[in-house]
Amino acid sequence: MNQKVTVTSPSEPKLQAILTYLSDKAGETVSRDELLENVWGKYGSDEALNQSISKLRKHLREFNLADAIETLPREGYRLTKSINFHSSNTNNYSEASVTTTIKSTADNENLKRCIENEHLKKENKLLKVALAVVLIGFIFSTTYLIYRVSNQVKIIKHKSDVTNTDTGT
Repeated sequence: MNQKVTVTSPSEPKLQAILTYLSDKAGETVSRDELLENVWGKYGSDEALNQSISKLRKHLREFNLADAIETLPREGYRLTKSINFHSSNTNNYSEASVTTTIKSTADNENLKRCIENEHLKKENKLLKVALAVVLIGFIFSTTYLIYRVSNQVKIIKHKSDVTNTDTGT
């Protein structure tokens, strides 16, 4: 479903920047600090972020998208719907057109499964590397033990030979 959304809030560039950043990280948890740093830089505040998220939700509510931004207490925010938008700048910078495409819940579930599969692949690679390190360690320690034992056998054999030559046998 395509919808045409016009953002007319005086702080629209920040709202658009928040929506852009959350869209780029769709399905991922984005911390408050990360949003502040990437949208406001050094000059952001918790109050500014709270007000902007509130304004953005109010605006999105008009298009049945209010639940698109989920608050995760003590973690941050997550975009629960995949929202793709295109902004077209006008001479009046407080106004921009945003086209949103809401994908089905099935698409979101597929995205989550893909992300989980990627994490599993990374974990598999790490496990393989860890196993290889353990095997290499085992091989080196076994080789060292064999070397030590063979040296001990040589020493015992040498002592035995010396003892035999001393006793005349």
